[in-house]
Amino acid sequence: MQQASPNTVASGQPADSIVVRARDLTKIYDTGAVSVHALKAVDLDIQTGEFCAVVGPSGSGKSTLMHLIGCLDSPTSGQYWIDGTEVATLDDDALSAIRNHHIGFIFQSFNLIAQLDLVANVELPLIYANQHKNQRRHLALSLLEKVGLADRSHHRPNQLSGGQMQRVAIARALVNDPSLILADEPTGNLDSKTSTEIMELLTNLHAEGKTLVIVTHDPRVAGQAERVIHMGDGVIQWEGTGREYSQAFPAGVLLD
Repeated sequence: MQQASPNTVASGQPADSIVVRARDLTKIYDTGAVSVHALKAVDLDIQTGEFCAVVGPSGSGKSTLMHLIGCLDSPTSGQYWIDGTEVATLDDDALSAIRNHHIGFIFQSFNLIAQLDLVANVELPLIYANQHKNQRRHLALSLLEKVGLADRSHHRPNQLSGGQMQRVAIARALVNDPSLILADEPTGNLDSKTSTEIMELLTNLHAEGKTLVIVTHDPRVAGQAERVIHMGDGVIQWEGTGREYSQAFPAGVLLD
């Protein structure tokens, strides 16, 4: 397959309108006895400001795709760019720098540090970025206010509900003003009412221009995205708008 120039994409869009660009992205896990082709020559572009949901059954390749996009793993072959920087062959230190400066993560399990209060949890990425204490404290407090937790800034995570902990995680994901927010099952541990509140917060962030990619098993969550990518057997099997997905797959599964 002929590789496109890093300055342009197949759609004709300039490279600076693309946050994530992948070509022939492949990941093979070699367990010794067997090789598992988790991702098979995937091509993908995610536009700046896009809200994209990645769905599919267990083993479909969606988590592998998330890990590669998030620079948490390296591909077996293929190329991909984050904000115009080719990252497929970067070493661990360089990948860490990309994660810290360009990507905000939101996890199903929140991943907050129990021993730290909320403002300290939100500050963490700025500590790794060596930002001055006063600057990072001001920014962390402003983001806690943005997610409705300004009055809880000195509480510990174990003093919060699940929805409140996820709001802290969202504030932490925003603190470095990332180009891309990756959310892995952000409503997976929440009840339906709290899930709705978290999705309202995320869709508001998208409305402000944030680029958002959500991996989810929940068809209601996927249906709110601008674009849905349905993975299966390591490839993209279907793409469409959130509305098209809800109409085509009301049960949230890809039909044969």
